[in-house]
Parts: sequence; C-alpha cells; structure tokens
Amino acid sequence: MIGAVQLVAINYTQAELPRELANAINLLRSNPAVRLLDVYAASRARDRTISERSLAGVIDGSGEVLGGEIIRNVLRSARARRVRYSYTTDLSGFLVRGGPVIDLYDSLPPGTNAVLLLIEHRWSQPLEDAMRNTSASPLADGWVGREELHEAGYTMNDVPA
Repeated sequence: MIGAVQLVAINYTQAELPRELANAINLLRSNPAVRLLDVYAASRARDRTISERSLAGVIDGSGEVLGGEIIRNVLRSARARRVRYSYTTDLSGFLVRGGPVIDLYDSLPPGTNAVLLLIEHRWSQPLEDAMRNTSASPLADGWVGREELHEAGYTMNDVPA
C-alpha cells in the first residue's frame, strides 16, 4: 500500500538545476518519513514551447538518474481529464484528497524551468490504515503557509514541537 502522494513543482530561472536544489532533492532519500518516487524537469522557451530537461545531479538510490516516467504519465492523464472537464475525487480511506495536478502549459512562465517531485508521505500510512478500518474519513486537508503561521504569532523557528 502506498501512502499519501504529493506532486511538488519548483520553478527556477537558472540555465541548470541549482546545485543546492539538486542536493536537497537527493537528501530527501535519507528521510524515512518520505520516499521520492520520481523527479521530472521541464523548460519553457520564450516562444512558449515546453521541453523535457536533463536531470544531471539528481539520482535515485542506486546511482541512476531518475527518468520522470511516473510524473510524465500523471501530467498526461491530468491534462486529458481537464480536456474532458471531469474531475473525480474519492475520499474514502485517504488522508489527503486528490486535487488538480499542475498544467505546465498554464503555469510555467516562458524562459524558465521547473523540477517536479513526486513524494510519498510514508508517515501518513498508519493514519490512512486507521481511517480505512474505522468509520473515519478526512474532513479537510491543506498546507499551512508562513503567512498563516505569522498571523497566528509564530515564525517557522518558534512553532512548538
């Protein structure tokens, strides 16, 4: 069984994936709470065409460069659903609801690049199992950003553990 899966898209303007970002992506592999399922990179030229990019410096646990195949299929499938104007959401037994997947044609500014990470949140598995085995279901989910924490009187450094 797979845990909650998140697709994170990060935009950057440098010609190559910044080394610090590549190192942070590779560091995800040492965190037992998450599993990096796939990495995909794309660029959008000034003429608005989108092309895949090389992922030099981003490797899987065996030393191979990740190929982006899973993300490529997710993007293609999500684009097809948007064309058909049909969204389905299954809330039964899942901690995180599925939502719209990024459309690079709408979101990636011309002259920039993006790296997309498909991350499994392993920490969520016991919670999802418990919901599936009971009458529980998710009421809501979402990310709390820095602005919301600041408005509540906290900074990222002083949120109580």
